[in-house]
Amino acid sequence: MSEASPGKRAQRPSRPPRTAKAPPDARGAEPPGQPEDNAAVLELLYARSRRHQVYNLAAGFMWSIADFCGQLQQVCSGFEWRFAQPGEQANIDYYAPHDRSAMAIERLRSDTAFLPRYNLAEALSDYLQWLGPAFKVGARS
Repeated sequence: MSEASPGKRAQRPSRPPRTAKAPPDARGAEPPGQPEDNAAVLELLYARSRRHQVYNLAAGFMWSIADFCGQLQQVCSGFEWRFAQPGEQANIDYYAPHDRSAMAIERLRSDTAFLPRYNLAEALSDYLQWLGPAFKVGARS
């Protein structure tokens, strides 16, 4: 449910927009990290000691929206994107009024043997595979 309209379910558009439009000031975020998160959790479970109560589970690097969309274009047939023009409504919503900074993983790295191993292309490929039928990936021709 959306915070903007409590109690109401967001309506899904009947067709996705033809072109994804990123906010003009979008910087990026961390890649989807399912395999990295799983590896980090295992490291924490088997750590001899944990000096902290809270650990960030993340890939340890940021990607730009342009890099992310470029990777999607390589694996998703027909995917198009661009930055929204000044004054134009973007159709990508980050669900926050601003980008957040990268999550620090120094605690995780210092207390365990965790070492991120995925780059953006590998993380995206793994994430799309994890989505499975919910996200059909068409080969680019």
